[in-house]
Amino acid sequence: MRLLRKFRNKIKHRSHIKRIFASNNIHIAQCDIDRIVFNISGNNNDITIGKLDGCACGKIYLNITGENNHVNIGAGLIIGSRLDIIIGQAHPNFGPVSNVDCNIGKNTSIESCTITTYNSNAKISIGPDCMFSSNVNLFQTDAHAILDASGNIINKVKSLEIEKHVWLGANVTILKNTHIPMNSIVGWGAVVCGNFMGGGGG
Repeated sequence: MRLLRKFRNKIKHRSHIKRIFASNNIHIAQCDIDRIVFNISGNNNDITIGKLDGCACGKIYLNITGENNHVNIGAGLIIGSRLDIIIGQAHPNFGPVSNVDCNIGKNTSIESCTITTYNSNAKISIGPDCMFSSNVNLFQTDAHAILDASGNIINKVKSLEIEKHVWLGANVTILKNTHIPMNSIVGWGAVVCGNFMGGGGG
């Protein structure tokens, strides 16, 4: 009975993956198929993941609720434990999003990180050759709108950018619309919000 249940779950999983691949534009290396967990509700999402570095055995958990979103991960990504990418949510008041751009450059290494946005048109960019420690959070959202007295949104989500060769320590949180320049180091447990120019030079 246990073996039959296991077999049925495996067939169900395969049909789920086939449906996701049929309704979205997904490009990944065949050898990485078991290292990426897809949970996509929506169509016409573009996902390109370059060949993962084989020296670590972590996984990517890709959760997308919405349509016409773009995820691009350069080749050589090292994942020690896990990378969670959360775009949109199945929520009655917030729900699906569209036109999100999430990009990770080549040869970046991540122990564990969660990247989250619940906003359409949000942009998230991580440059090449970055290094993230454990329990890093990139929170490109406030989860809900904040309105002024006239009903105008005052907490719009635009772009979160981490440039080339940046090191984020353990338990770091990067909040929405933050810009961290090239060659910067963000220390253990920091919460960062704002536009930091200059950095560590060329």
